[in-house]
Amino acid sequence: MSEISTLRPIERPAIPAVDPVPVATPSRPVETDPGRRRLDPAVTLALGSGSGPATRQDNEYRDQFIRDPDSRRIVYQVVDPATGDIVVQLPTETTLKARAYADAAALRSAEPSQERAAPVSGESYSIDRSA
Repeated sequence: MSEISTLRPIERPAIPAVDPVPVATPSRPVETDPGRRRLDPAVTLALGSGSGPATRQDNEYRDQFIRDPDSRRIVYQVVDPATGDIVVQLPTETTLKARAYADAAALRSAEPSQERAAPVSGESYSIDRSA
């Protein structure tokens, strides 16, 4: 007699019935004609220096974008103009070093190596199978 005939399906508990979700009614009537509704004014963003009513003071932090020489990526920095210290940097210095290391490792693995070259006829490589 085979083992398959002795197998039985797993008994699962019955799933309780779920009450239907009530339909939400809007608190104000929905307008069916969108042409009658006035839109709010568009939002604008001025990125120029001294633009808008809130102009910067000389003692506020200065934003700058630089290109990191090792990773060749754009870096955003917030600099204190009084001391020249970098307050915030995105991506961080650690991330930039990791990216530069990964790029260098990728270049090394893409270059052909004499150690990885195929054996010349008559030569053979020994394989360590002790691990």
